[in-house]
Amino acid sequence: MRLFRAKDKPAGDGVGMTLAQALTGQALVVSAIRDDRRVQHRLAELGMRPGVRIKVVSHDMGGPFIIAIGDSRLALGRETAESIVVCPA
Repeated sequence: MRLFRAKDKPAGDGVGMTLAQALTGQALVVSAIRDDRRVQHRLAELGMRPGVRIKVVSHDMGGPFIIAIGDSRLALGRETAESIVVCPA
């Protein structure tokens, strides 16, 4: 597994949390994606990359995470949300 991260935000700097820990309505910046290359590539195609600003639209316990990236919405499962490191925007 490779770590895909923003060059100016090293992973493990103590500032980040996972997307799974974020609250509904919270504005965030993606710091790193800790998943396999296939998932990293697919998320990048959908606009989810390190350095991108996102907003948690919906975070239901047991349901998908709905994330706003610009004018688009993206639904993510818990496992994927746990692999995305974010920090407050």
